[in-house]
Amino acid sequence: MRTMPLKARLEIAGYVVLYLAAGAGLMAGAAYAGAGTAALVVLALALAALAALLVDAFHPKSNLFGPAVVRLPTEEGARAVALTFDDGPVAPYTAEILDILDRYRVKATFFCIGENVRRHPELVGEIVRRGHTIGNHTDGHRTLLLAGPGMTIRELDAAQAAVRAACGVKPAYFRCPKGYKNPFVVRALRRRGLTLVGYGYPIWDVQNPPPRELVDRVLGRVARGDIILMHDGFPAGKPGRRDSLVAALPRIIEGIRAKGLTPVSLDEALGRPGRTQGRSAAASSNTS
Repeated sequence: MRTMPLKARLEIAGYVVLYLAAGAGLMAGAAYAGAGTAALVVLALALAALAALLVDAFHPKSNLFGPAVVRLPTEEGARAVALTFDDGPVAPYTAEILDILDRYRVKATFFCIGENVRRHPELVGEIVRRGHTIGNHTDGHRTLLLAGPGMTIRELDAAQAAVRAACGVKPAYFRCPKGYKNPFVVRALRRRGLTLVGYGYPIWDVQNPPPRELVDRVLGRVARGDIILMHDGFPAGKPGRRDSLVAALPRIIEGIRAKGLTPVSLDEALGRPGRTQGRSAAASSNTS
């Protein structure tokens, strides 16, 4: 059974309570000030619109702010499942995951944090050299929910620059930290040729639960077209452990294949390269 960690529940609950309190305060203030019925209706509609925006901001599958890839194509015969890893690269876990993927001849997608890229450029080079897709996961893993356009753009551009400096690749995919979006993200991505990628469901591996639980969380519901969210690292200054995922990954891959599904990268699934305007992967491997 998948269980959202208490910290994640409290964070979302905090935003909801803040919204409800602000909305109630505005309505009460307007009524106290003698606002007419029409004004109260307009305010209520505005609050309802804000509520819809909050739902979109929190929900990784929502397309209200703009288009996002949340599932793979599922035409007749398509049996692909995308394996994606966030918050890396971090030693030793990213390297261990790369070795497992090599052993099973599986390609995956790594959404990298710019700060971690600058710490481990050699791991970024290995990701690309081994044929995996690399994506942008902001520069400092800062939540974009309340970020303005300036901060949003800085986070995008700094991470793009870090990856390109490390391996000569310019990512074509972006994923928001925690999946939280804002209205400025899609426009900034469009101008930079980046595709927003969500996910079908997380497996809540950040708390490093026992490997058996992680295997069950994936295999208990995996279906064709799914984009599975996992983590090979963690933000700088917030150390953690990913050894449970490393231990579980072979059984996850074997279980996915046993269901007649094929684990793939976003490049493989979407039929387009996840890198542009950079040196080739082979060339970058000679400089990493």
